[in-house]
Amino acid sequence: MYTGGYKDVTDFSNLYGLYNSEFAGSNCGGKSSSFGANYIFYCNPTFDHWSSLLEFNSTFPGAVAAGITSEDIFGQTVGTIPIWSNVDRFAYVNGWTGVNNGVGQGIPNYFTWLNAWNPSPALPNTIRQGMKQGTDTVNIYDATTLWDFFPLGEIYDTLLVQNPLDPSQLMGWTARSISVLSPGQLGYAPPAGTVESLRFSLRSDIYWQDGFKLTANDVKFTILSYRDVPAANFQSFVNTVVDVTVLNSNQLDVHLGKTSPFAETNIGLLPIIPQHIWAVGGTGFTADSSKTGISFDPVSNYALIGSGPYVCSDSTGRIGGGCTSTGTGSVGASGTFTLQRYGLTSTTHAPNSVYFRSSFNIKQWVWADANGNQNVDLADVSSAAYCFNKSVSLFPGCAHWDSTANGVGGNGDGIVELSEFSIVARWYAVMWTAPYIWSSLTNVNSYPPTVYEGSTIYP
Repeated sequence: MYTGGYKDVTDFSNLYGLYNSEFAGSNCGGKSSSFGANYIFYCNPTFDHWSSLLEFNSTFPGAVAAGITSEDIFGQTVGTIPIWSNVDRFAYVNGWTGVNNGVGQGIPNYFTWLNAWNPSPALPNTIRQGMKQGTDTVNIYDATTLWDFFPLGEIYDTLLVQNPLDPSQLMGWTARSISVLSPGQLGYAPPAGTVESLRFSLRSDIYWQDGFKLTANDVKFTILSYRDVPAANFQSFVNTVVDVTVLNSNQLDVHLGKTSPFAETNIGLLPIIPQHIWAVGGTGFTADSSKTGISFDPVSNYALIGSGPYVCSDSTGRIGGGCTSTGTGSVGASGTFTLQRYGLTSTTHAPNSVYFRSSFNIKQWVWADANGNQNVDLADVSSAAYCFNKSVSLFPGCAHWDSTANGVGGNGDGIVELSEFSIVARWYAVMWTAPYIWSSLTNVNSYPPTVYEGSTIYP
């Protein structure tokens, strides 16, 4: 018997990714030589038909209907035996704020580790997390367990994120926006076999933790390498990707061979990895085969570098390794991962030295949103442009663009200068929780939020 669980319980499209015979490798009639996510080798042609119809449906109601039929077939054939169902219980010490009890996840989730704060933690300036078990590997191509992905989820970012308290709300993260386009809407001839494309527009202020800029080429490399390398956890998400077209450094089209109501989630939640570390020669769109196998350890090779909120670094400050008690990515139950906040040592808050969604950055974005509509729009930029080089004593209406609070915003010298206008220009067209305005999200803190960065409190 094999006893297993799955945490993404809110996504019924898992019926396809977990049990369709396409992901059982050669164990189902030799359809594929690679090993996928169908660990129980469930091989049922009727189920394959309906679960494929679930995943690749033109409408969401159609996907739901196919999902019900898929579940009925799966139950009749006793694909698994549900001999027990657990309730996970998590605890945390009094005094912590920003802890999220995510739907289908509980307390250990990305937003807890992004937002949790305590003015007087047991270990100063430290969030401590106790895990049930250790990691096997943190090589993104070979990681399989929940515990492998806990540290990976703090180091790598995704194009989109789900509201942990309402997974149906899918927000832009490294991507500023996303559009679903038919071949005729692209403005050019797509690769043969394309039936629809996802156009992602990235934020332009994102940097890898080693200082390189994150671009559309990194995203293209990530998606194509997940498709072409037998990565068990991502094959079902990218197996219909035909190709990716980079339009410019911050925009790309992902071309799909089938329509799916889950396409945005499947592609949007993939961990984005740096091309300059994982590609052959650091360029191009083919993964380095010497690094994608289980024998390659990112920690000991100083390759564990992402764009996310936490950094793996050693005692000398070298990025990408030296952050575990074992010196490798395999850490036993009594071992530790020690990660640092991305930007912990920065004194300038420059985009290439801090997390692009740091507490400082969100408060600076709030400052740039002078009209309070939760989006730095043309009205904000026009107001700042009108006030450029003006004295706030002569133009009192311009006082906001010279104002400062905790070092966020203007410099308070009485003149609206280029440096202050440049801040507004940086945040132009950025909606922090696009496509939703902040206040429309389920169970979100009130706007503007109080956030914390070390000993600094930004009210």
